[in-house]
Amino acid sequence: SILFNGGNYSLGGTTLNLNNSMTLSAFIYPTSYPTGAGGGGFIFSNIGYYLELANTGYLRSYFYGLSSPGYHNGANLVSLNTWSYVTVVRNQANNTIVQYINTTIDTTINKVT
Repeated sequence: SILFNGGNYSLGGTTLNLNNSMTLSAFIYPTSYPTGAGGGGFIFSNIGYYLELANTGYLRSYFYGLSSPGYHNGANLVSLNTWSYVTVVRNQANNTIVQYINTTIDTTINKVT
């Protein structure tokens, strides 16, 4: 479940722990690209993985302990001032990570170890 409190939105109840194959999806409406020391704005975040909108305007995903450097940058800018449907899919069986913007493949990372 997600708690909508007018500011930061977080998972309610227990932490969602996904360690194998997973899909993270969200509708986002960015009015500007994130700024600050971290370099991005989290869409989903947990200790071992995240999906974010980077300060460069690209999607970025991270899966701890998977390939080097662990984070993976998208290839296409996420549009400002419009709704976008963003997704990252980690397929453990195929050792791939695929990022999507509006159901179109943005980036495919093969041979994730």
